[in-house]
Amino acid sequence: MSLSSKLIYVIFVILLQLFIEVNSQKAIEPFFFGDYHTATFISNKLYILGNDAISGNELFLYLDVSISFDTHELNWNDLSKNNIVPPHIGSVSVGGGTNNNTLFLYGGSSLNNGTVARVYTFDTQNNSWSIPQIIGIPPAGTLFITPTIWKQVSSINAPSPRIFCSSVLLPNKNIIYIGGTNLSAQFSLNEVYLYDTINDIWTTQITYGSIPSARDSHTSILGLDGQRVIIFGGIDNLSQSLSPENSLYVLDINNFNWYIPKVSGKIPSSRDGHKALLIDKYMVVTFGTGYTQANVSDILLLDISNNNEYVWTTFFDLNNKSDTTSSNNTTSHSNPKPLDSKSLPLSVIIGIVVGFIIVLSALTICLFKMKKLKMRGRTKNIPHVIEELIN
Repeated sequence: MSLSSKLIYVIFVILLQLFIEVNSQKAIEPFFFGDYHTATFISNKLYILGNDAISGNELFLYLDVSISFDTHELNWNDLSKNNIVPPHIGSVSVGGGTNNNTLFLYGGSSLNNGTVARVYTFDTQNNSWSIPQIIGIPPAGTLFITPTIWKQVSSINAPSPRIFCSSVLLPNKNIIYIGGTNLSAQFSLNEVYLYDTINDIWTTQITYGSIPSARDSHTSILGLDGQRVIIFGGIDNLSQSLSPENSLYVLDINNFNWYIPKVSGKIPSSRDGHKALLIDKYMVVTFGTGYTQANVSDILLLDISNNNEYVWTTFFDLNNKSDTTSSNNTTSHSNPKPLDSKSLPLSVIIGIVVGFIIVLSALTICLFKMKKLKMRGRTKNIPHVIEELIN
């Protein structure tokens, strides 16, 4: 392969990669997930799947959280063209698999009377969806324990059926269930339910302290030290959003004592139907209802690195790492906005691509002309060589 051919091949590969990058960064039309979406954190990406309340289309997006960002300037990447999941509501999702790079989507109801598979999987390495083959037919009251096996779990001492409760897997392999409703009444938070995933045993645990009011459609996450559960948002027994002061509570799982944490920063309005995940030192809250996009970001951030004081912030700061296991952490929570930490705007990326094309095109032309001049020089020398051979 000649030098010019190699150069053209390299240019083609580079431009193809740049095109893919620009295509993934293209502007996305305004959207709003509201409730019933799923949020999954895998390999520094926050995946959101749900029905857009504005267009009615099923959207599948991700936010790159490997870089710092401001919640007022979110750079969403659109993977909707790869989606095979029909419009639906009420699914749950979790990351897992052999290398923890698979998104599992379970359950849900169709929005257009179509068929929704019980389980879908999304491979985050090649951006492809599939429907896995699972052994057996899952009866009522099952637990999905691996990608291929259903297991019947005990119902002895299990709580009464409920929806819109929250749950967290604790370090001791127990799942804690909090609140919820049976559509007739909400369940009090003066007791929580624990399911031992190792021994298949249900227990009821009485709680103490500043017990939150009954609620459903809230979220819960495990604290950074694994010793407390943080709940946020929800609605009351009149289906009204909770006040900001009544939206955030902490349950110490050592003594099952509820308390209201000390909080600084601008306290946001409460939400319901949202999702919450632990990413780095932040409780990341996604979408939901109870707020307006014009006034509040779709993403909320609560810095929980200091158990003595949580901080509501708008900046996801990966440059300011803290000791996330210490309850006496005194890390500064200032929120500077570095100029080089955010993804490049689309216009800048396009400018770089165009400039790159111009430079490489000029270089290609120069190399072509140089090669042509060398060929001319060789051609001029041919008569002299022939004359020498004749004589």
